[in-house]
Amino acid sequence: MLGYVLAYRPLTLDGSLVTSAGRRFFFTAGPNDTVLRGGDWVHFEPLPGAATPDAHHSGTSTFARIIARADHVASLCVSSGDAAALLAALAGESLLERPA
Repeated sequence: MLGYVLAYRPLTLDGSLVTSAGRRFFFTAGPNDTVLRGGDWVHFEPLPGAATPDAHHSGTSTFARIIARADHVASLCVSSGDAAALLAALAGESLLERPA
């Protein structure tokens, strides 16, 4: 799966990411993993139990394992419209609701 790193804390090696569908995941990087920062695109896989339907609506924490940074992939496959929709979803608003 492809996700966008919302936040990453290098001292604790933990962070959060979101998918284009608005699902949010938390992760803990290993000490030898690629250095991440907020704004990075990453390939990840949900950990067992993270795929529970509607877990993201119930406030349940879902966790993921980062596979690799995907900055070069994201620039090729994520359109600017999708990126704008993702940012609007993070802000809790629809692009259709946004005043002109």
